[in-house]
Amino acid sequence: MLFFQTILLMGYLYAQLTISRLGVLRQSIMHSLIILIPVAVLPAIASLSAALPASSDPTVYLLLALASHVGLPFFVLSTTAPMLQTWFANTTHPAAKDPYFLYWASNFGSSIGLLAYPFLIERYFNLASQAWLWTRGYYFFVALTFVCLLCNDLH
Repeated sequence: MLFFQTILLMGYLYAQLTISRLGVLRQSIMHSLIILIPVAVLPAIASLSAALPASSDPTVYLLLALASHVGLPFFVLSTTAPMLQTWFANTTHPAAKDPYFLYWASNFGSSIGLLAYPFLIERYFNLASQAWLWTRGYYFFVALTFVCLLCNDLH
């Protein structure tokens, strides 16, 4: 939990600092390159426990394994809600004045995912299949993010 909360906070901080210092247009250009970096570490290794050390406390090993296998993609994903809201708010779309419905949609989607995982994903897909789904899902996320960039009139 500590790992994921720390990465989430770092993602929010990255989004805030890059938008406030670079502006929306330059930040969106930079971020379009950043979202490609995790492709280098995908697919995620299906079993992080395969090489657990013999020591009694695997905390450091698990944090390093998480950082190397899912840290980069999760960091990029954690930046999505605040950045897409800002990108959308800087368009001429009529709903751009109140982009917080996107935050609701993000939280709703996360809740559905958390509830569905133990009942649908974990039950019907082994770890290798889950790694494959995670990788393809990330590629789909990258494609959709580029669509958002191309469809918006950022200024």
